[in-house]
Amino acid sequence: MTPKRRPWIVTLLAIGFLLFAASGFLRLGGAMADWSFLQTIGLRPGPAYLVMTGAVYGLSGLAEALGLWIGWRKAGRLGRGLAFFYTAWFWVDKMLISQNPAAKTNWPFAALISALLLGAALGGLWLRPVRRYLGELPRT
Repeated sequence: MTPKRRPWIVTLLAIGFLLFAASGFLRLGGAMADWSFLQTIGLRPGPAYLVMTGAVYGLSGLAEALGLWIGWRKAGRLGRGLAFFYTAWFWVDKMLISQNPAAKTNWPFAALISALLLGAALGGLWLRPVRRYLGELPRT
């Protein structure tokens, strides 16, 4: 049996999820390193929120990137779910949780970028070669 060839779009998607994971781990590390400063300035909802969300983003993005890289059968479904989750949580955080009024500025640009990134992730994960590589479609 010959090994499956990874489509280039899978590599691109894996890199995207890996970059997202890196940003999550940077958020986690930054919040832990500057914990006392963040408490001093009265950041709301607080550094614990940054640590928790950074860990969730980092670990889930890393799991998805690895799943795509090795061709894990559930990586397509997980990636589609994470793309929706990341986008929804970005907007919940930006509009409802963040106490900083500056976070609500420039929302049209943020909406455009969110829609483009969500469309790219979902579209890429829905392509026939990607779904075939992940085992969601029979190989021909």
